[in-house]
Amino acid sequence: MKKFLLLSMGLLLLLGAPVWAEGEEDAEERPIELEDWREYIQVEVPYVPESSTITSKLPLTERLTPASVGKVSETVLREQRATNLDEALYNVAGVNAQGSSGIFNLFFIRGFNSLDGSLVMTDGAPEPEVMNYHMYNVEGVEVLKGPSGVLYGSNPLAGILSGVVNIVRKQPVPSDFVNARASFGSFDTSEVSVDWNEASDDGRFSLRLNGLVTQSEGYRDDKASRQSAINPTFGWQIDADTRVNISLEAASARFEPDAGIPVVGTELAPVPRTRSYNTPFDFSDQDAFRFQVDFTKAVSDKLTLRNKTYYRTLDWVSDGTTFIGVFPDFGTGALEINRAFSQLDDAQRFVGNQFEAVWNLNTGSVKHRLLAGLEVARYDDEFSIDLVLGENPLMPNPFAIPNIDLLNPVETFQGPVGAFPFQFGDAETSVVAPYVINNMEFSEKFHVLAGARFDSIDYNDALNNFERDDDNVSPMLGIVYAPTERFSIYANGSESFAPASPRVIDPNRAPEESRGTELGVKTAFADGKVRANLALYNIERQNIGIPDDNGFTVQQGDQESEGVELEIAAKAWGGVRTLFTYAYTDATLTRFSEIDLFTQMPVDRSGNRPAWVPEHQASLWLSKRFGDFGIAGGARYVGEQFIAEDNVFELGDYVVADAMAYVDLGPWRVQLNVKNIGDEEYETRALSGTSVIPQAGATAFLGVEYRSGFRN
Repeated sequence: MKKFLLLSMGLLLLLGAPVWAEGEEDAEERPIELEDWREYIQVEVPYVPESSTITSKLPLTERLTPASVGKVSETVLREQRATNLDEALYNVAGVNAQGSSGIFNLFFIRGFNSLDGSLVMTDGAPEPEVMNYHMYNVEGVEVLKGPSGVLYGSNPLAGILSGVVNIVRKQPVPSDFVNARASFGSFDTSEVSVDWNEASDDGRFSLRLNGLVTQSEGYRDDKASRQSAINPTFGWQIDADTRVNISLEAASARFEPDAGIPVVGTELAPVPRTRSYNTPFDFSDQDAFRFQVDFTKAVSDKLTLRNKTYYRTLDWVSDGTTFIGVFPDFGTGALEINRAFSQLDDAQRFVGNQFEAVWNLNTGSVKHRLLAGLEVARYDDEFSIDLVLGENPLMPNPFAIPNIDLLNPVETFQGPVGAFPFQFGDAETSVVAPYVINNMEFSEKFHVLAGARFDSIDYNDALNNFERDDDNVSPMLGIVYAPTERFSIYANGSESFAPASPRVIDPNRAPEESRGTELGVKTAFADGKVRANLALYNIERQNIGIPDDNGFTVQQGDQESEGVELEIAAKAWGGVRTLFTYAYTDATLTRFSEIDLFTQMPVDRSGNRPAWVPEHQASLWLSKRFGDFGIAGGARYVGEQFIAEDNVFELGDYVVADAMAYVDLGPWRVQLNVKNIGDEEYETRALSGTSVIPQAGATAFLGVEYRSGFRN
């Protein structure tokens, strides 16, 4: 009932208000003129960007893009106080963000999880497999749902791409300004950030510095976190046609992992929602470093050259508790949690170069915008996972992690000793990949986007004595028919391949394969102030890696997902800015077999629904400015979802409502955010399929911002 209420409310607000206030334009919505060199890495300043580059690396308007692209601007992130990537993705249809264990961002795009089916990029360059992404220096987020292999290949650590997320960082601009923020709120949460830009008088040299320090004690017991980051970026306009950007970023995150609350049978354990069963020895330390140089040269009005050199590192050391299950103690009759303890040491190193040429030409009456590129990259991943077994009365082990009483927990674990190597690897992946994409304009009404990428991948795992070479082509074709300036129909089809993830331990691992098709309609009305995108899609993936319940072993499987997505952006009722999304997802594990932890026998899950893939999702966000005062609010709905592929335990649906208000006092802004106003009880994904993590009820955060040099 709640999902239909939310859906109906959004449609009524959007489609039932055709009257618009003329002449009322927020300063934040005025387009800022930007140099051509920022064409690819720039997300536009308007409340809802009207174009994207992620589909083709070419600047295509939304109407002429033959794919579904979700976009979240900095203004929306600031209104919602979205501090990490999961919270930003709440605004994108078909994406279910489920931050895992409180220590890294995890999301599902059209039914496929980001661990084995998505790529996160920063300014167009690939990121390590998993980490926590803060939004302190972010200008916008783009999400390409569908044909991504043609430009981005495969995820070297995960596999086939069912979606690509591009985090666009703030770049230096030819002006002087400073923006400093501080906020405080529930659970002793505090955050201080700065955004400072300086430029030479002639605008040729510019430096932008973003920094962050944040900490929180967390909603659940013993779940404190600390994060810090700094991101200096230097821009040099060598001449009118040549630009260089150099960016460095160092980020550090300290978290206490969360195993959540266990499931007992088909019910959540009847214990306080803040209770933690993690050991005192749990921790997660992530240190990331990014270096990137972007060079652009306009050779002529028809030819542009650009080069991107990138280097990424992630050092992740983590000790964490997982739950095997809840069982009765036959001596006392008490219910006890059987736990395991794992130790991860992971070092990832990415280095690569993308060289591209963009050429505008005509062949007869057909206009071409052709992009040809070559990516050469190397991805190294050296990791080890050691495991301390759980207590087993049939096989006594003095080094095992002891069980803990569910209702009256008393910790007796003395620390990790006797751990044994569970999984390890030293994977080196070399990639040489030429790619080409051509946007062909046959007429103002008919456009074709066609492209292909050839990946030559050399994979070597010295520790496991495994080598493999894979060569394949990922093609894509998109067609757009736009009979009017306010309406277009598009279709696309694509195929992709990828070597199996290093986490797959089967020596006979096979490459993953996928194919997808999409049909959509894009329209605008009310003088272009209401924009809507409706997409229908089908994705099939074979030989995908899916984690077992233990969270580490990976099996092979097949999955199919199809669905419908609706995204609407509007400015109605005298300037009320509105974002509405709805997604229906029908996903099935067409072939899936996993090893049962207790019997060590294979169990067939074929025909089941993938975990954490609800059928229905919706979101609504409304924002209105009254001079120096502004308010905003909205809600997101998530339908029922299973927590494991066995489909035994299903979480109920929920609606979470948020609100915001701010006042501008000269260069100062004071902003209040209240999240989960209705104090809704809901849960998100834990590391294993035997527990979930309760989320906080109503929370409040008060922020103070100082702005100098910004245009009002």
